[in-house]
Amino acid sequence: MVQVTETTGIKRKRRRKKLVVLSLFLMLCLFLWQAPPRLFSVLNRDVWGDQIDQKKQQTYHGVITLWHIDNFEGGKGSRTAWLNARLSAIERRNEGIFVAVKTMTPEKAKAALASGSTLPDLISYGSGMFENTELFMQLPQELLAAVPPKLAAAGAGYALPWCYGAYCILADQALVAKHADGALNAETLPLLLSKLGGVTKYGKTTRDVFALGIPENGLVPSAAAAKLLAGGAAGSEFSLRAKGSSETLWEAYNYSKEICMLLGTQRDLCRLETAASREKARASLMLPLPGYTDLVQCISVLKNDNEKELKIIYAVLEYLLSTDVQASLTDIGMFPASLAAAENAHYENEMLDTLFHAVRQSDLVIPTVFMGMKERASDREALIQYLISGKNQEALLKYSDKTG
Repeated sequence: MVQVTETTGIKRKRRRKKLVVLSLFLMLCLFLWQAPPRLFSVLNRDVWGDQIDQKKQQTYHGVITLWHIDNFEGGKGSRTAWLNARLSAIERRNEGIFVAVKTMTPEKAKAALASGSTLPDLISYGSGMFENTELFMQLPQELLAAVPPKLAAAGAGYALPWCYGAYCILADQALVAKHADGALNAETLPLLLSKLGGVTKYGKTTRDVFALGIPENGLVPSAAAAKLLAGGAAGSEFSLRAKGSSETLWEAYNYSKEICMLLGTQRDLCRLETAASREKARASLMLPLPGYTDLVQCISVLKNDNEKELKIIYAVLEYLLSTDVQASLTDIGMFPASLAAAENAHYENEMLDTLFHAVRQSDLVIPTVFMGMKERASDREALIQYLISGKNQEALLKYSDKTG
């Protein structure tokens, strides 16, 4: 009987243990069924969700729109394409940020701005586009400090220069050899202009061949030549051809040879390189005109009170001036505005490289970018008259002293 009782007790104990284990198992199953959603919700809310929401609240997400306007010729290729390629890195580094670069003509941009339609966040433009700064925000000093002081001054604190070009004179090598012992410099240039040009015989006919061509593009490139010339050095009016676009005068210099010398820019040096690759380049010498440039591409921020968006916009400008990005301007034949990038900039085109270093080392006069086209055109005409006759010297003095 005792043995039976013990066996029965053991069985009861085992059943109780099984019931306890089963109960614990059922409770565990209930816990595993109910707890994860609750725990996940708590963890997601307290850890990840709060951090993500906070980050979203602190960061701008959207499209940064940039209008690019070509007020002057570049070097080679497209500045819009260059901007698109470089600024795409901003999109890769910042989730939810897109930078849209759109090419605008000066006329379309002015019409769109006047209509008050959808406006961009940034505008890239050159001299003569705007007469004042009323549309733009004053830029942070740390951005302006990245470029040379005279370049920065040209933007008056409202426009950030990001690249620029310069002027030069191209001259027929054989004519320089004949009239100036092969030397093209500031001393021989007036002599060459006084000897060249006039009526020249071509086969059975004669025609006027101009000594110097100056593009008619609405700006004041003649100031660059005027700084090197005494008034009236050209000798007579027909020695200067001051009508026609830069492309027209390039054709007249390199192909039809209607002009002996050309007041050109970095664009013409790239054209000459392209012509040389086709064995169609005129044998030429190049004289840098480093004392003056108005070929400055700037970028401005339109007025904006969205601090989160402005933070991204200023990051875009900072990236645009970064050394690696600025160094790639050599790909399109433009000169870097960044002080750091200019230190090691080098161009495969030897004439372009010579022009860049001459300009970089000179004491540049750079007029303010905030000047209307009418004023520029008026000044240009006065400077042409100075080159021809020595009159209107005040126009030259204005551009000798004006830096912003």
